[in-house]
Amino acid sequence: MEAMQMYVIFFTLFAGVVADSRVVPEQLQAVKLYSTVEGTQPYEGNILLLGNDDASFYVHRGVCALTNEEAKVACKMLGYSEGKASNEQYGNTYAPYFQNFGCTGDEPSLYDCPDYAAGILVGGAACAGGETGGGVICGAAQCQTGGYETFTDSTRSTSYVSGSNWKCDKTDFATVSSDWKGAGKWYRFDGAAGNILAQTSPINRSCGTNVAGWSPKIITGLAVGKAEPITICYGAKGDSRGECYKKLEGEVTNCGDFYVYKLPNTPGCHMRYCGATA
Repeated sequence: MEAMQMYVIFFTLFAGVVADSRVVPEQLQAVKLYSTVEGTQPYEGNILLLGNDDASFYVHRGVCALTNEEAKVACKMLGYSEGKASNEQYGNTYAPYFQNFGCTGDEPSLYDCPDYAAGILVGGAACAGGETGGGVICGAAQCQTGGYETFTDSTRSTSYVSGSNWKCDKTDFATVSSDWKGAGKWYRFDGAAGNILAQTSPINRSCGTNVAGWSPKIITGLAVGKAEPITICYGAKGDSRGECYKKLEGEVTNCGDFYVYKLPNTPGCHMRYCGATA
């Protein structure tokens, strides 16, 4: 490990390194997330890249500020589906060597970006404008702060049962839930609301509504950062119409430490999405 103390360091080195890997960049993809700032999350930091030329082969070097497209490619090298450039300060650039990759965002690695070779700094040059490094935040866009709405209302919990003051998750209804921001958005259950969309049918009149919205999809083991389809059921235990008498489609994404759900408007009122604790 480098002599400088590192609080966060992640490494991804793909198999298939062979003698001529310097001229076959696709076979050698190695990138690190680096930070000297305590409290940095494991999915963010400055990018360090393993060079594939004679001067930097097998040596990780710093990267100057990245565009969102370049950050996305760097994050893909780390195994994430998405990523974006970050203005956060993660410490110094750490031996700057690369700048201006010119990526479109579709490349499999930074080595494949059109300006990779032309962007190599020489002679100990520094990043332009005193930049402190190519910071990134990796992960699906819906997993990042600002990419989702949050349910924290305790009345959404499956443990809350009431025969009055029912709410619904359907836009433009008088009794719409105050935390419902519309169909097609990503939502996270948190705090008193639970931490997942209920996976078993709640009892009738729970979750602050008459008809519960829930999904039988088992989310344990889902790949991080990838959206998966789910079937959403509307019904409840004790409802004469059944526990899943109406159905719509939605999506779920495993964000590593939590899940987010893309939810439609409920078919009617009073119907509402129920939170549970995994």
